Amino acid sequence: MAKKLAARRVITLGAALVACGFLGFFFLHGMIEDGAPGHKAVNAFYCSVITLTTVGYGDVCPSGNMESAGKTFLVFFSFAGLGFFCGPIMDLAASWKNQVPGGIISIAS
Repeated sequence: MAKKLAARRVITLGAALVACGFLGFFFLHGMIEDGAPGHKAVNAFYCSVITLTTVGYGDVCPSGNMESAGKTFLVFFSFAGLGFFCGPIMDLAASWKNQVPGGIISIAS
């Protein structure tokens, strides 16, 4: 039962981080390029996921005229994503070897 709670925790944390990122990218001025193609809500979701996965293409976000509140948001959002999400992901991945029949030996052979 604890393993299902770990997966639920990772999904909940991921969804909460994406939602916080979405709100920040959507409402803070200068977070998304002015005149970027597509709907602003879709771009905000895209930028949130791209930032959390540390890919950061820079195609739609952030814009060149970002305010200091946006810069502060990006720093804290990136650290929160790494600190609060990567740890549980690693714990969940480490528990998978116990769920595979034969453990890690059968995976390697």
